[in-house]
This record gives sequence, structure tokens and C-alpha cells, in this order.
Amino acid sequence: MSQFTADWKACWADFAWRWNSGFKRGLLFLLGWVALTWLLFGWFDEPLLLWIQGRSGADLNVKRVIAPNQEGLVAFCKWLRVYSDFLWFNFFGGLALLGYGFWKKKVHWRRAGLAFFLAGAMAGVTVQTLKTFSGRPRPSTLAKSEEAQTAYDFRGITFKGGWRGYPSGHSAAVWASCIALGLRFRKALVPLLIFASIVGWSRIYGNYHWPTDVLSGAALGTLIGWFWGAMRGEREVME
Repeated sequence: MSQFTADWKACWADFAWRWNSGFKRGLLFLLGWVALTWLLFGWFDEPLLLWIQGRSGADLNVKRVIAPNQEGLVAFCKWLRVYSDFLWFNFFGGLALLGYGFWKKKVHWRRAGLAFFLAGAMAGVTVQTLKTFSGRPRPSTLAKSEEAQTAYDFRGITFKGGWRGYPSGHSAAVWASCIALGLRFRKALVPLLIFASIVGWSRIYGNYHWPTDVLSGAALGTLIGWFWGAMRGEREVME
């Protein structure tokens, strides 16, 4: 227990160090990324979504019809939706890293596991708060609700799931944990970023989010993961 307490304190100390030394830069990055996302893609959300889903020219207000050649990808998106959520990916993933660290007596792995979990948790809480205040309809909401006609029918504070689209919670939590882990194990950074990108793509292809939801969630997750991925001492590498 004393080891776990020491690891916990070390992770928080790393986070505090990065927060104090890089909060302003990080906030500017986040605001800049979100602003650029909306400038470049914001007003093209609907056609961009249709293009990614392979149904350009379709009416968003009509329920999506899955073509036979799309069934496998849609099923994959549904599977990824379950196993990339906070419980399976962030919680059990962090627990696995922590357990391996205790088993092999590797301090770096234990602290990486804590950072992995805490980054995902912070991103999740932040995004759920933002979702409540934005009230943006999901793509699937347009086809079954007379209240929403376009991707830009924000309705403000709401607790209805179909109106909690911005930003993407899966994208934010996965990107946060992947960045936090990748900065501690640099050799794993690229594979982790590829996985996080696939999760983001699945949120669009599966008709759960608009492109700007995913890009903004990824930006927020990247910033939070950067905070938790900091290490004040010497950096270790994967063995």
C-alpha cells in the first residue's frame, strides 16, 4: 500500500508540474485547435459525415440504410463503441498496467497505469460537463427527431443522450489515455495514436458523432493526456 501511495503522489506531482509549467501553452493549443477545427470543418460537418460514411448526397433527416458492404464496418464500430468506453479501455486498461507493474515490480509501469486511468477519467468528466451545456444533436438524432433539422441545432443545457453530441466522449478519453501512456513509453506512442484515430473514425462512421465532435474531443484529450504524461525525472523506455 505504501508503494501505491508513493506512486499516486508521484503522478499528481508530475501533473502539477506540467500544469504549472505548461497550462497557458496547453490552453492556447486547445483553443487554437478547436477554432481551426470549426473554421475548416465546422460548416462542412454534414457533407463530410456523409462522405466518410460513403453516402454523399443522402438526406441526413432520413434514417441511414446500411449497404451490404458496410455491415462489417458498422458492426466493428459498434464493437469498438463498447470496448473503447471508459470502463473497458480506461479503467480496466489502467488496472492491467498497474497490476503488471506490481507483478513485475516495475515502478514506471505502475505510474503509467495510474496516469492512463487518471487522464481518461479527467477527460471523461470534462467532456460530460461540456456535453450537458452544448446540447448538440447527434447525427442519428436528426433522422428520428422533429426538433433537430441540422447539425447546428444546438439546444443548450440538456440531459438527453441524443442531444449530447459535442464533444465526443470516447475520443477525448481514449486520446487522453493514449497520449499519457505514449509519452511515458515513447516506442508505443505511434501505435497508440493510430488506435485513438481509429476510435475517432468509428464514432463518425458509426453515426454517433459529427467530425467536429471527434476533432474537438481529440484535442481536449490530447491536452489532458499531455498533462498526465509528464515526468519530472529521467524518462524510462519500454523493455
